[in-house]
Amino acid sequence: MPFGDRKGKGQGSSNSGVSPHWGSAGKELYYVELGNRAFSIVAVPVKEQGDRLQFGSPQTLIGNMNAATFPVYAVSPGGKGILLSRFSQQGNQSFTLVTNFAEGPKK
Repeated sequence: MPFGDRKGKGQGSSNSGVSPHWGSAGKELYYVELGNRAFSIVAVPVKEQGDRLQFGSPQTLIGNMNAATFPVYAVSPGGKGILLSRFSQQGNQSFTLVTNFAEGPKK
């Protein structure tokens, strides 16, 4: 909605939604839906209707993720893919950090 104006306000989620991201073309809204002990990543088509936004039916893209690990995600340009990272704090876990990965294939 325009800043300072409540005209055009609408709801894009059918339940509770957090961590929203617009698709690169501005025609879809992605968000994390909170469920009973689980998370889902949902997409909703959006159209401009005069001075309002019209939201289509939500579609679950990735469902029933364990609620112990909140998803951090990004949507690829064009909405063809989702980069998903889930963090977990379970004891001593190791990880590998790769730097200059673009230089590796040249060698």
